[in-house]
Amino acid sequence: MMPGPFRKETWFGGNQDLYTLLERFGGSEASKPRDLVYALLSMTTDAIHYIRLEYKNDEILVVKTVSHSLYRVNLDSTTLVSAKPTSLRDFYRRISHFSQLALKIAIQDETDGDELTAFILDRYPKIAIHHGTVISATRNVTKAPRLLRILLKYLEKLPSQ
Repeated sequence: MMPGPFRKETWFGGNQDLYTLLERFGGSEASKPRDLVYALLSMTTDAIHYIRLEYKNDEILVVKTVSHSLYRVNLDSTTLVSAKPTSLRDFYRRISHFSQLALKIAIQDETDGDELTAFILDRYPKIAIHHGTVISATRNVTKAPRLLRILLKYLEKLPSQ
């Protein structure tokens, strides 16, 4: 652990949620891919309370557990097979892609789409809002007005370019 004032000048002084740690260290080597996520869980400020360390779980179950902990949506609900994570390494490597996918799934949820969308956008401020994201929000029959307000509020918080 980095002591004293030096901590603020390193990565350790920044955000230490699981998503940030996976972005930063997801490419690191581990003898088993799930060992990397379990090691990062010991350093995280958030997900240790939501993910149980079960070494008997297979890799795909760990991917599902981690992704659900991060996004609160099931990435398996997409019909695009190529969009689903195939392994933990795949998940680590394409984490920003899966954030976009989670946002799309959340926006399409007719029951909790507004709450899930707000959660994802609050938690992951680097997610880009694409044209297709807005179109998906308008197609959500029960939540469209609320979703559009959430997206607009998010866009207004972004620094002007």
